[in-house]
Amino acid sequence: MLDSLRKSASSWVIKLLFVLLILSFGVWGVGDMVTGAVTGGSFAVKVGDAEVPPSDIARDFKSRVSRMGQLGENPMIRDNLLSFVLSQAADRAALDMGAMDLNLGITDEALRQDIISYPAFHNDKGQFDKNIFATRLAQADYSEADYIRQRRALLTRDVLVDPLYLAVSPPKSLIDRLFSLEQERRLTLTIRLPFTALPKPALPDEATLTAYYEQNKDRFTAPEYRAVTFVTLSPDNVKDEVTVSEEQIAARYQDQIDSLKTPEKRKVEQIVLDDPAQVETAKALIAANTAFSELAAQLKLTPRDMGLLAASDLPKESSGAVFSLPEGGVSQPVESALGWHVFHLTAIQPAVTKPLDEMRAEIAAQMKGELTGDALYQLSNRFEDALGGGATLEEAAATLNLPLRKIAAMDNAGQTPDGGVVPDLPDLQRFLSTAFAAELGLPSPLTQAENLSYILRVDTIDEPAVKPFAQVRAQVLASWQGERLKEEALKTAQSLTERINNGEPVVNVAGNFPIDAIDPITRDGAARPDLPQNLAAQVFTLPKGKAAYAEAPDAYVIAVVSDILPADPTKFSEALVALTENVKGGMGDDLRVQLTQILRERYGVEVNSNAVKAN
Repeated sequence: MLDSLRKSASSWVIKLLFVLLILSFGVWGVGDMVTGAVTGGSFAVKVGDAEVPPSDIARDFKSRVSRMGQLGENPMIRDNLLSFVLSQAADRAALDMGAMDLNLGITDEALRQDIISYPAFHNDKGQFDKNIFATRLAQADYSEADYIRQRRALLTRDVLVDPLYLAVSPPKSLIDRLFSLEQERRLTLTIRLPFTALPKPALPDEATLTAYYEQNKDRFTAPEYRAVTFVTLSPDNVKDEVTVSEEQIAARYQDQIDSLKTPEKRKVEQIVLDDPAQVETAKALIAANTAFSELAAQLKLTPRDMGLLAASDLPKESSGAVFSLPEGGVSQPVESALGWHVFHLTAIQPAVTKPLDEMRAEIAAQMKGELTGDALYQLSNRFEDALGGGATLEEAAATLNLPLRKIAAMDNAGQTPDGGVVPDLPDLQRFLSTAFAAELGLPSPLTQAENLSYILRVDTIDEPAVKPFAQVRAQVLASWQGERLKEEALKTAQSLTERINNGEPVVNVAGNFPIDAIDPITRDGAARPDLPQNLAAQVFTLPKGKAAYAEAPDAYVIAVVSDILPADPTKFSEALVALTENVKGGMGDDLRVQLTQILRERYGVEVNSNAVKAN
């Protein structure tokens, strides 16, 4: 929530880069700070007087480990990840200390506005909702105090570092050069040489085919196959056992009644006074029972509609004033960090409690879900107890009336020997991982899938084996012919490219192969169906009229540069602005890193070994 890097750690590419990054902390010495797990203590990291509590480190470490998936279970990854988290915390603390030395900070009202404007805390009407706020914090393992503290620190750090970004100005010569490279486009003609469009080679003799088979046996090897028996436990297994009575629903309703109440809300408008003279004038006008509209007019202020607000939506002093007013009432001036506020109450929306009839179905579904979970837990215990008592999967499943399924043979991709796919496996990748990690003949641990759990047993293992030549002769022939066709296509691509580069017209060179004019390309290297990515890169190394070739999945493709379109700032003004901002941001990031390092060295970094101990 407070760290944008977490949001991008979901893809496997980012996870891999993240692993390499955190491993580098161990390689370059940051790992010497500490390894292991977060425990108690007064602080985990300290820079000068700025302290980071163990709870912050624990929360960040736990979140990052969970985002690493199975990689997060590796002890070396975990140790270096903790070092990474500690180093990041030290960077933040160094900036916190720099801000403290300069007496920088933000007002309570600015912090409040930042929090209530955060979309994740809004309801479907786009308004801040305190219940949603509390739920989101609980999901992220934050207390309200922790979140507010960290948010205040983040905004204060922004006050310190934002001027760095405002101060930098990239040289025009740099921007012009980068823009020229980024926005230069090239028009290209392509000639596609499909492997299948070339004449098939003559059939090889049997000796050639046999030799090819011997040299490439790995291509004709059957994978390891396993026969698997598994039993699933799902809500369907206990649905007949779960009932919810009207008395239980009524009791739960009473337990939850506080959360079913919509608090009283008040529709409010306000004016904000800037100086003491206005405050005194307002007090006099209010004492004279002046209408709010007339009050605002005399003070030459425009009222601002604040909408419907609950007491919790307002600061304490403002809330007290607003919620003590009668409908139509005008408050005395109330002081805040932003000035003096005069509130006008235009309407009152009474508190409402959702009735039992409205909530009955939802509460019943909620309770059935809970009871189903309890019943499944008890069923799984009985199942595991039966297996622990010596029963086979078949016997335990029959006793408890659980569905049992047998797979005759599958590889680690879930395919059968005939090339089919085993259907309807729960949580496919995890099921396959479990099956191919299990020991022969022993039940696996109970494994949780998306909406069920299962226990499996590997019954037989057929080790990888080279298929007999006679069985795969057709595959061997097809593979041999495919290689010959690819070799011929390569020779043809090389020959045609050489002719073009020697000045022969493209039309003459292409012959029966079609010529296509493709859309202008840029240096961004984005994949496209009409041009292999590595060929697109080559195009920008060629002068006009020259050609290059590259292999595509099913063909060789020749690209000829037909024209070069220089970057034009007048046509791509938005791109120029975006590039300038990106370069400026990068320069600001560099300054931030340098400032952080200076502050770390100035104040020193201390890691509390009592708060963070080895596993």
